[in-house]
Amino acid sequence: NLHSNNIATITEVYSRLLSNLTILELYRNNIATINEGAFTGLSNLKGLYLHNNKISRIEKEMFQGLHNLEILNLHSNNIATITEGVFSMLSNLTILYLGSNSISTIKEGLFTGLSNLKSLHLWKNDISTIKEGFFTGLSNLERLDLWMNDISTINEGAFTGLSNLKELNLWDNNIATIKEGTFMGLSNLKELDLSDNNIATIKEGTFTGLSNLKELYLHNNLIEKYEDGAFLFLTSIVEINLKNNNLMRCGCHLPAFVKYIKEVYNRTVAVFGTCQEGSGKRIPILDYSQCQNYSLFQRNLQCQTCSGITCNDSKVTSCPEAEPVCRFAISMNGTKLKTERSCSTYRKCVEAMINNTLTCNKRTNSTSCTGCCVGHLCNKNDFIGWTKSLVFRLIFKKFNEYKIPAENISRAVSRYLPSLSLSPYTDARARTHMH
Repeated sequence: NLHSNNIATITEVYSRLLSNLTILELYRNNIATINEGAFTGLSNLKGLYLHNNKISRIEKEMFQGLHNLEILNLHSNNIATITEGVFSMLSNLTILYLGSNSISTIKEGLFTGLSNLKSLHLWKNDISTIKEGFFTGLSNLERLDLWMNDISTINEGAFTGLSNLKELNLWDNNIATIKEGTFMGLSNLKELDLSDNNIATIKEGTFTGLSNLKELYLHNNLIEKYEDGAFLFLTSIVEINLKNNNLMRCGCHLPAFVKYIKEVYNRTVAVFGTCQEGSGKRIPILDYSQCQNYSLFQRNLQCQTCSGITCNDSKVTSCPEAEPVCRFAISMNGTKLKTERSCSTYRKCVEAMINNTLTCNKRTNSTSCTGCCVGHLCNKNDFIGWTKSLVFRLIFKKFNEYKIPAENISRAVSRYLPSLSLSPYTDARARTHMH
């Protein structure tokens, strides 16, 4: 324990006689420089605490030799630049703190090698955009903190590969619009915090794919309305916080959805916040009662809406039962990628979607992923985000067999995926794209 001193420089001489050291606390000093190889001799170190110093750069060889490190704390420094590959040797790292620095850009592949990382803290930086490829290699990440940045844009596929993520914190940013498919692939997510942003509309499809989400925080935004179907496939949800959205108009979808979950699944969904009736009076969201003729599900849904083709068979002209939805699936068998769409019921489709957690994230042959949709989203040729997220994982699996580095796969997929049709293709064609 060497914290709260006036240490300014760390050189290799300090570490050579400490080969059995497991915890080193150097926080609250004046450290601005860490020499290359300074920690080389600390082969058994598990925790390194360097927060509240004056470090401005993280160089590639700075953490050389720390193969057993599990916790690295660098928050509250002046870090603006992180050299690519700096974390590549820290394969046992589980927690990384980079909050309260001056990081504005994350380079693609920066976190490659951190396959065991569980928590990544990037709060209170200057990040403005989340791009596809930022989090490549973090397949076991469970918590991602991005609160109090300047994020206004989240690119499609930004969270691709984070299939084990359970908690995503994006509060107090500048997010105004959430694109359809933004959170596709996060099938294990349980908590999503989007509070204290500038979100004005919750669109249908915003939360598609979040079948295990339990807590959704949207308070302190500028939400005026939510579209029909916006919350329909949040089948595990137990809390939705919409407090302090003072312009929000009352709607029928959320009260109807909460009532349906109670009747069918015998589970109470807590909804917080008020909405504005036509008269201007504000009432609790679930108290809105002007919805006698409202239905959660599209009546007389035609099967061609789901499949994109005209159906002549009378048995499949209309979707079955009282809860019709479109079901879409992507599967890989050997070298062939197959897509199909069909009519289903809400409960059957939701059950299959929940099972994605067990099957969809496995990069194996016969992998199959299911999604559900209603309304205008069913008419799209490509289910934005969800499709690309899955295809990325399937292609990643195939090219992992050729031992191509993950960052190269990410770049290639992002470049060529928009032009790839979803018809079956062979390994030879895919290899051509990789080259």
